[in-house]
Amino acid sequence: MKILTRIIITLLLMVFITATVASASDVSWSQAEEKVTVFVGFNGAPDAGLVRRFGGEVRREFTLVPVISARMNPKAAEALAKNPHIRYVELDTPVYALQEVPWGVDRVFGPEDYFFPTWNYSRGAGVKVAVLDTGIANHPDLPVVSGGYNALDGTDRYTDGNGHGTHVAGTIAALDNSIGVVGVAPEIRLYAVKVLDDSGKGSVESVVAGIEWAVNNGMQVINMSLGASSGSQTLKDACDIAYAKGLLLVAAAGNNGNPPGKGDNVNYPAKYESVIAVAASDEAGKRATFSSTGPDVELIAPGVKVKSTVPGGTYATYSGTSMASPHAAGVAALVWAANSSLSNLEVREILQGTAEDLGLRAEHQGYGLVRADRAVAAALALGVPPEPGYGAIQGTVTDGTSPLAGASVVVKDTGLFGVTDEDGRYFIGHVPSGSFEVVASHPDCVPATRQVSVSKDATATLDFVLIRRPLMQAGDIRFAVAKRYGSFADITVTVVVLDSANGAPVSGAKVSVTVAHESRNWAFLGNTKSDGTVTFTLKKAPTGAYTATVTDIAHETYVWDEVVKSQEFVLN
Repeated sequence: MKILTRIIITLLLMVFITATVASASDVSWSQAEEKVTVFVGFNGAPDAGLVRRFGGEVRREFTLVPVISARMNPKAAEALAKNPHIRYVELDTPVYALQEVPWGVDRVFGPEDYFFPTWNYSRGAGVKVAVLDTGIANHPDLPVVSGGYNALDGTDRYTDGNGHGTHVAGTIAALDNSIGVVGVAPEIRLYAVKVLDDSGKGSVESVVAGIEWAVNNGMQVINMSLGASSGSQTLKDACDIAYAKGLLLVAAAGNNGNPPGKGDNVNYPAKYESVIAVAASDEAGKRATFSSTGPDVELIAPGVKVKSTVPGGTYATYSGTSMASPHAAGVAALVWAANSSLSNLEVREILQGTAEDLGLRAEHQGYGLVRADRAVAAALALGVPPEPGYGAIQGTVTDGTSPLAGASVVVKDTGLFGVTDEDGRYFIGHVPSGSFEVVASHPDCVPATRQVSVSKDATATLDFVLIRRPLMQAGDIRFAVAKRYGSFADITVTVVVLDSANGAPVSGAKVSVTVAHESRNWAFLGNTKSDGTVTFTLKKAPTGAYTATVTDIAHETYVWDEVVKSQEFVLN
């Protein structure tokens, strides 16, 4: 899988530098007989003869660093790494040109995903997505349009003379390559249905004709980044029939909102029950002030300062619910590609059930922010047949009472893993036949390891019950004046960490504390003693008001209950 979208050259260089100080015992090689390219680092001057004696084919001897690159059998490389003249042996890795990830695309994949766990399972391959808009222009960063229709004149001329449709298409499907931006689902089959002219205007007639074409040509997802302030029975019926025939319709909620977010002003066709109405959020996770509001808002997605493709092979930044809708349409395509057995209703329910609550009013965000990582995990957890020649593992992770969402299930020594959905379900595909150790972990629980046997073309079930770690809390924060220096003083700040269940002191907890004063801030880090206390000292602190806040507590056995504890103190 290409990984252009998250590689940053400086980070790769950091990875390389870190790897050079690893010991030979850290090197782990596969048992494959096929030769691989490795870097051999020497403690002294490079010795090509030594590399050749271990069967290596020398490719390059560097002058900047004492390193030789060579092609070697993995077993031979592992043996070479144990030689006392060798500092390390490491695999060569690919480096790619930079590619920008628009903030909105990054956001819908979640804070920890960076595309790759999700894209390991779905990139939208084969799902037919129709963009009902101003058309789609040829662009080096877009997939070749698989087909389309001009609903304005009944031809197949769907060139975009406006830019709106091309921008929408880029958010859905911009390619994962070495240029420009990347879309949510870069391997979909993209279709251009021109229902708006080059000035951005259309009619109910053209939109209905576009929906009709999408139904007749086997589309699965329709994106409509368009709208009208008044409804039409014809448009409603067209949307309802398309939905009844199994299509998923996604539309912009509209840009008729107001700063307070009052009123019911969602546009049509987004307002119809058969259509998913998508509102717009900004980078801070707030509703864009222009975003329409009302009970018909179903989801929210990034829609402020979204960068994407435009005609002429270039890029532009637009804002609007038109930019939010394609994020949701792209995620729907990922879900369907992950599990093709789903109905449009099931895909819609997954988008709703896995959305992230941004803490906004329901008429502003609906179910919440559309999340690709959670939605794909949920689709996989519903069960997918294993790939031919491979097996699969599925099951649940609970704490014995409730499902654990966001738990990681890792098949050791394979690089394969799954993430649980809101119901605690996971699915891991592409598993070779054999017996494996599988580890389930969750931040609030003690990890558990189990064995599983996987057979070709079969799905093994493996359920986990994890034990929750006890909670601890900052029970108290105490200030004391240790020494006076006129208008200054040494002030001690003592934090007491307790077991939340029984109030017993917790020893060995790492505590982070910030102390704020109008003149400056202090930051401290320390470990609790056997009585559960850790003390920090502010040297020669001036008079005035102080606020100490426990910002974090870490412990190998306990979990912090995340109740922020603050205490104020005034030095007169």
